[in-house]
Amino acid sequence: MESVMPSINLVAVGILFGILQIAILIGSLVAKKKTRSHRSILAFFAVLLLVQFEAFMNRSGFMAQVPHLLNIATPFIFLFGPLLYFHTQSNFSRNVSFKEVLLHITPFIAYFCYSFFFFLQPAAYKFNAFALSFQPDLQLIPTSVPFDSDPWNIQGIVVVELLALSILIYSIVNTYLISRFKRQAPEANLSWTNFVTCLSYLAGVILILSQGGLINGIRIFSTPIPAYSADLFATVATYAISIYILIHGIPQTIKAKKYYKSNVSNDQKQFLISRVLAEFEDKNLYMNPGFSLKVLSDKCKMSKHHISQVLNEELGMTFFELTNKYRIEEAKKLLSTSDDYIKMEQLAYQLGYKSKSTFFTAFKRSTDLTPLKYRQRLAV
Repeated sequence: MESVMPSINLVAVGILFGILQIAILIGSLVAKKKTRSHRSILAFFAVLLLVQFEAFMNRSGFMAQVPHLLNIATPFIFLFGPLLYFHTQSNFSRNVSFKEVLLHITPFIAYFCYSFFFFLQPAAYKFNAFALSFQPDLQLIPTSVPFDSDPWNIQGIVVVELLALSILIYSIVNTYLISRFKRQAPEANLSWTNFVTCLSYLAGVILILSQGGLINGIRIFSTPIPAYSADLFATVATYAISIYILIHGIPQTIKAKKYYKSNVSNDQKQFLISRVLAEFEDKNLYMNPGFSLKVLSDKCKMSKHHISQVLNEELGMTFFELTNKYRIEEAKKLLSTSDDYIKMEQLAYQLGYKSKSTFFTAFKRSTDLTPLKYRQRLAV
């Protein structure tokens, strides 16, 4: 294989500094307490790091020394859109199910698996592919391939058009999410989500324009934007993100005021919460296995929405949290005053739980002890 002297040009230097910058950002996120929002953006930064690493290897010529790394980052670009979507959803305190995650990352999985037709090619073949794309003056190496590296002839379309289309579609979806959340919480500061969405739009547009709408090696239109713009954009985006975080800090989860449309006055809230708590003083109510928010609503002659609101705003608790609080306090009394050792399963049903495991989980969350250990501690 021909020896290639690396060329540390201005583009390669710029990308190298971007790699160092994104590594610092990743380190700062790893050091912080993790949230779903932080984990999604951490994954986003990791993909950004991988893309810049391959760009640096290509633009500097180092890829000729390790050709097996060629195109390793390309499938991961399919994760940019989904990770942006996951980050926005988690940033707005919304859960994304495992099935939804799997659905969104299916294009990445599919193309990553398809890429093994290329990944498993000999080093000489990959060296030639690198030379043709980045250093056409290099002498190609005669080689044979065990199988077609692109049997369905889709790489020429995927590498530009589908990747750009994926990024742009998710940018549009993100814009819709932002507008919907803004209607729900007009007081929320959405500058971070707007910022990364704008970067996403730019990424998709630049990816298409820098290649002239390339399809299977044929340019659809001429473009004044240099081909290396797509590689350099990841670095420019990294600098922009770094400046934003330096000024505003690492973005936190945005929480809308849950009941901002409610017209219940403070005096009404005090009256409503007193009625709810009065019903909770009736042990036969919350210790009934059939106790529910609807049952409480019927007893108080209040809507379920208003009960949830006053519990959340006046006590900082949900209906289930308040029910567990009363049940666990009753469990403590029974464990401390009962002369005979009541069975835990019997106690769970007596308190209104439908299973022993649910009771154990709720009790330990409240006391950091299991019911058995709590009773043993009382007996000492």
